[in-house]
Amino acid sequence: MTIAVEPAAPEYVWTANNALVFAPRGMPPAAHPVLLHLLGRQEPGGRCLVTHGTLASEIGITRPKVTRALQHLGFARMVWKEGNGATGSAR
Repeated sequence: MTIAVEPAAPEYVWTANNALVFAPRGMPPAAHPVLLHLLGRQEPGGRCLVTHGTLASEIGITRPKVTRALQHLGFARMVWKEGNGATGSAR
C-alpha cells in the first residue's frame, strides 16, 4: 500500500473501514490477523521483511497457523513471497 501526500486538501475523502469484507470466504481464522499485522508493518511500496516465526511470536499464534494463513492470502493474491523473509502485501 502506497500513500501519496497531497499539498492541498482533497475535494473528497474516501475511506474503506470495511476493506476486509472483500477477503475471500474460506480463509483460515488466522489469515485476518496476519494480514492486518503485515499491513501495519509494511514499508513504503508494501514490502515486509519478516519471517513466519517472527509473525507467529508477534501475533501470538503458532507458526503452522501463520504458514497456512500466508498460503491462503497468497492464493487470494493479497500477499506474495519475494524471497526468504520478504513478504509483499496487497496494494
